[in-house]
Parts: sequence; structure tokens; C-alpha cells
Amino acid sequence: MARAAVHPGFVANWCREALGGDVADLLFTSGYLSYVVGLRLDDGRRAVVKVRPWSDRLRACAAVHQQLFETGYPCPEPLVGAGRVGLWAVSAEAFVDQASSWPASAAPATPFAAGLAELVRLAPRPSEVGSLQPTPPWADWYGEGRAELWPEPDDRAVDLNGATASWLDRVAEQVREQLRGAHGRSEVIGHLDWYAGNLGWTGDRLTAVFDWDSVGVQPEFSVAGLAAAVWSVGSQPESLPDVEESEAFLAAYAEARGRPWSPAELGGAWLAGLWLRCFDAKKAEASSQNTDPFLTESEAEDRLARAASATEAT
Repeated sequence: MARAAVHPGFVANWCREALGGDVADLLFTSGYLSYVVGLRLDDGRRAVVKVRPWSDRLRACAAVHQQLFETGYPCPEPLVGAGRVGLWAVSAEAFVDQASSWPASAAPATPFAAGLAELVRLAPRPSEVGSLQPTPPWADWYGEGRAELWPEPDDRAVDLNGATASWLDRVAEQVREQLRGAHGRSEVIGHLDWYAGNLGWTGDRLTAVFDWDSVGVQPEFSVAGLAAAVWSVGSQPESLPDVEESEAFLAAYAEARGRPWSPAELGGAWLAGLWLRCFDAKKAEASSQNTDPFLTESEAEDRLARAASATEAT
């Protein structure tokens, strides 16, 4: 899926109608699959407008964002929820001044995990918002209604199921088989793309959480496990968490939520995170790229062993 190509006049017209002001200055443009533009209106207000392909789930994402903001959770103020304009979804939120993408903590996994645990605690119940389906592909380990192993990527035109099979397929199939019975049990709303690039910090205090299109419904162990696999991405120097850093995140999350993981939950968290890393590595493999930056076979085996050890604990 290509990033939205948006004419500046489209955004200017939308701001005039939806925000009641003319664009005075462009502050930045960014985005990967979305077109994101920061701007200043002629009345001095600053806003961030986001344009991306329409999906019905975005209405529920916007509802989650709004409810979390109303609790005082650190996120930009929603100004206009996602609305459909032709093939596009367009929304606006308040501009947030630049914050660090990394906390000052000597043990950064702790504030990262605590921020996610607080989001899950304050989020509405899944039944209180509309459908958050389909689940983003990197988190879709259960594959409801999908016979094939791999979901369709949202960022490139490659057929993962038609690519040459490798050890990645074997590991991902093992993960999915072990997790399959967990789908639908004790599910919560969480942020499924919880990594440094989507967060802002002032010292050790989390001050801004972005990308509310990435909220979804999962068992809590999976929400934490997905984050444990990627939380440090966006740091300087950028790197994926190693096994010990993932372990530190899961321990900090359990402490932050106030109760330990059960053996089954901890094993499931390791498996959910491994699914995400397998998915990203498979995309690289299918695109003739090096898979090692995402996952090596030895690390996959280590993470599988951690999952098995946790599940077998008494």
C-alpha cells in the first residue's frame, strides 16, 4: 500500500471546512503509510492533519483516542475524528511540541512498559467501542478466517504465502499453533505499535503517545508481548530489543499492572512478540532483503525456548 499522495489544496480546503481556519504555515510533513502534515492556522492554532486510506475500524480507533484523552492520558487532543472523504480518512489532532523519543531512565524498559500498562488500564472495554477489526497484520497471529499463514502486508505489494518457504515459516506456524486457543479470551484494547518512534518523553515522564490508528483488541499478554519485541525501535542508535531487553520489558509491565504473569500468559507474550519479528523478517525475505536485522534463526529459537520455559513453570 502506497503512502497517500495528497495535494496541498486538499488539506487547505479540508482545514477550512473542518477546522474553520485557513492554513497560514506548514510546519512539517511526514508519514509512512499516511500523509501527516503539521500546520499553523491563520488564527494561531497549530494542528496535525493525517490522511490515509479509509477503513471502517478508524472510527473505533478515534473513539479510543478520544476516551483516553478525556482520562488525562498523555496523547494529543483530538480535534476532528476520522471522517471519510472519498477513498481517504482524514482527521486532525492538536500539535504537540517536540519531545524526546527516549526517556532519561537508566532502565528505559520500565517507563516504556508502565506507559503501556496505564493505557490498557484506562482504555475502554472492547464492547464499548465499535469494531477494531481487521487487526493490523503485524499483530494478526490468530488469523481469524485466514487459511494461509501470513496476512497481507500493509506496506508493500508482496505475497508472503507465495514466497519460498524458509525457517521463518516453520517458526511462525509453530507460534500460531501454540497461540491459536488464546484468541478471544480476556481481551483488552491496547496500542499494538508501541515503540520509541510513537512516543514522546520529558525526562522520565511520558508526555505524548501517537499513532492511534494502531490500537486494537488482543489478550493483554499479547499487547505486552508485541511491545516487548520492538519497544526500543526509534532510539539512538536504533535497534530492536534483544532477548534480555524483551525480558526486562515483560517484567516491568507485570510490575506496573500490579500482578505477575501466569505461566501461560508469559509464554504467550514471548510467542506474540516472536510472531511480529517473524512477520517483519518474512517481509524482508520476500522483498529480497537481509532478514538478520529483524530476526535471526538463533534468536528465534531462543525466544521459543523462553516461551516454552515460561509455560512449563509451576
